Amino acid sequence: MTCEYCVHFGVCPSKQEATKPCCFFKNRYKFVELPCKVGDTAYVLCTMRSVCDSTPKPAIKEGPITELRFNFNMELLATVHNIATGVIGKTVFLTKEEAERALNGN
Repeated sequence: MTCEYCVHFGVCPSKQEATKPCCFFKNRYKFVELPCKVGDTAYVLCTMRSVCDSTPKPAIKEGPITELRFNFNMELLATVHNIATGVIGKTVFLTKEEAERALNGN
């Protein structure tokens, strides 16, 4: 990957040499590779109340990720459009199979 893909490219003193990684990009331990990106489909565990039954029923809803950020515990939070915000791997999942396993308690 070249310097132009580095998050520091706008302020990098070596951006004139965009064909090789800058000194910041060489230190890859400073970077986090996210498991998803904005626009990816995610599956959310949520509870719904039906009209005839007042008990919550667990369900899986799907939608596009509209925001990614870290909480104060450095857990990756994903906001799924018009559904919910949750921690990836706990209440928000990247595959339907993972969400179904969590819903069934496995």
